[in-house]
Amino acid sequence: MPKAPKFYAVSKGREGPKVYDNWDEVKENVSRYPGATHKSFPTAAQAETCFSFYAISSF
Repeated sequence: MPKAPKFYAVSKGREGPKVYDNWDEVKENVSRYPGATHKSFPTAAQAETCFSFYAISSF
C-alpha cells in the first residue's frame, strides 16, 4: 500500500514561510538553519491553515 502524501509547513527556514509536498525540499530549507521550525500535515489545506493559527512564528 502506498504511503499517504504529506505536506510540510515551514515557518522558519532559508526560504521563509512556505508549504512543501516534498521532504527533500524541506530538508534543504531547514537543515542546519538556526531556529528552523516545520511540521507535517496530511493535507495541504491543513498545512496552509497552520500559518494563521501560529502567526508564522513557530509551531
